Amino acid sequence: MNSNGTNRLGGELIVASLLVALMTIGCGKQQSQPISSDVQPTTAVVAQQPGEVLERTTPASTIPENEGELSALAESQSPDLAVSTVDSLVAPGSFVEIVAEGSAEVVSMSLRDDFGKILPLVRDGASNLWLATYRVPMKVSKERVALSVTAKDGSHRWRRVWVFLNVRQETVKEQTQP
Repeated sequence: MNSNGTNRLGGELIVASLLVALMTIGCGKQQSQPISSDVQPTTAVVAQQPGEVLERTTPASTIPENEGELSALAESQSPDLAVSTVDSLVAPGSFVEIVAEGSAEVVSMSLRDDFGKILPLVRDGASNLWLATYRVPMKVSKERVALSVTAKDGSHRWRRVWVFLNVRQETVKEQTQP
């Protein structure tokens, strides 16, 4: 063999050795659970040098396999919620019903408006919805009022959703006597 062939073979052996070492140590992660045999490997093609390719296999799925891993993943997530109102066009002084639906881990919800007013939402046990009645302030100088609804879980994780109410400004025409 010439020196070019020897260098090429030596380079391939080094790359192969590195790949085997990385796959053996798992990139520094140690797993105490056995690897599932039903995960099908996929083949990735990696270019080593122009015209040459090297194949390696990787797991097809990284989705947690057991309930403990799924539970840990779920516990690390913030609660989820959706908020709605019956009408987004409101008049000053009117009442607006705020309806929120939260994920199962939600333990409390609150509403806050642009003016710093905070209201708790109350859970309706029959429908599993959270409800609040908000009164639009009489003196609103803006075209819309922003309301934020915050859901909290037992681990103090939270999620906030914004709802905007468009304020209908009534103009009173002054009648003058002739």
